[in-house]
Amino acid sequence: MSLPTHLSTLPPELFESILLHLDITTIKAFSQCSQFFHNVSLPFLFYSSVLSREKVQLFKRGGLLGQRVQHLRHLKLRLELQSIQPGFTDSLAEVLTELHIFPAVNKLSITLVAHRDAESTLFLTAFKWISKCSFYHNVRSLSLEAEICDTQISAQDRKDWYSRSQQRDQLFLGGVVQPGEVIDITPPTSLQELAVSISPQRIGKQLPYYQFLSQASRLNRMVITESVTFPKDFEDEEEGRKLSSCVPKPTTEPTVPNAVFHGVRFLSVKITGYPFGGKLKYLAECFPNLEELDLVLDQTRYRTAVIDPDAFLQTYDGLLDMKKLKFVSIPWPKVKNPTCPSPLRNTFRKSLGKWMASDQTDSDMIMLGIPELEKWILYWRKCQLPLERVQFNGWKPVGQWHSMRKWATCNISKDDRMNRSRQLIWKECDPAYEG
Repeated sequence: MSLPTHLSTLPPELFESILLHLDITTIKAFSQCSQFFHNVSLPFLFYSSVLSREKVQLFKRGGLLGQRVQHLRHLKLRLELQSIQPGFTDSLAEVLTELHIFPAVNKLSITLVAHRDAESTLFLTAFKWISKCSFYHNVRSLSLEAEICDTQISAQDRKDWYSRSQQRDQLFLGGVVQPGEVIDITPPTSLQELAVSISPQRIGKQLPYYQFLSQASRLNRMVITESVTFPKDFEDEEEGRKLSSCVPKPTTEPTVPNAVFHGVRFLSVKITGYPFGGKLKYLAECFPNLEELDLVLDQTRYRTAVIDPDAFLQTYDGLLDMKKLKFVSIPWPKVKNPTCPSPLRNTFRKSLGKWMASDQTDSDMIMLGIPELEKWILYWRKCQLPLERVQFNGWKPVGQWHSMRKWATCNISKDDRMNRSRQLIWKECDPAYEG
């Protein structure tokens, strides 16, 4: 297979996005062209919507792929835990039992696809299959994502689907779990970094992610990429304060961690609403030894950082429960601009190609100045928080109709002499293509 010479100059991330849309034969041809294509494309031979014996045989037969597979470090798997396709059970079982041919894997990315009503045993069983591999306890970095496979089918088809799915599940479970056996499985003992993506519109609380992962004794970094939802009482607290006008009432299951992670020192979590005290206290209970906290504001909700300056300390009083916190990154607080009228519309003007003033923009907001931010940092220090650095970040609206936004970041560091160090980073972008 001949390839254009300019393909070798593509960034690996772009090349990976191309590979996701190619068939297995084409990917195999890519992997045989050069060392560059081999290193990038090899993991994708195991990344597909439906796993098959063919992919296992490609590695077992030897040749270029068979020789190189021993050095593979990052393995990507997409596991459909429920499917009624012919031969799916045998293919899935064969693939999972043949993962031992990857002895050097230390980074694992798993996408689990299941029906909304999937039993938690399917999730644990899949990991029990994987735990039999020699590389399992050498995995240092784990990326875990959940997808939903709901389809629009008739009532009779759905009934047949459930019947056949239950039979398939029993076959799948029977290969590794005996009837009546309690699935006892632990995460990789070397696990240090974890990225979790659980969308409340997908699976929610049906799969015991956090209880399972909290057993990793060496885990010290966690990134939650999907916006987390809290239990209803926390959301009611937020709505009761009426400081965020566009946060809808939650209608999905909570996806915030529901287990205690004693070893985690760094946490990055995306939030949809402003982090009021109750939410931060909840996180403090789940992560008692947290040293670095990165609160990422959902960029689709531009006004959720609007606060009352007098209530700002109360808003963040949950930080006081994080006794070991050294660094925190929080959304840049904004207040009403008395010189600007209220937003006029809630619409994106396609004809103009930009946002008009709306309830989803910051057109009537101003960002607080650094001297005011420092007052709050001084307060936190008086409360004996061991803070060494605080980072504020947020979108600053600019231009006519505020059609452009700038990403502003300010780092304020404090030492014993209370000297200040600032760093401002600005980036222009169009909100129509962000978040």
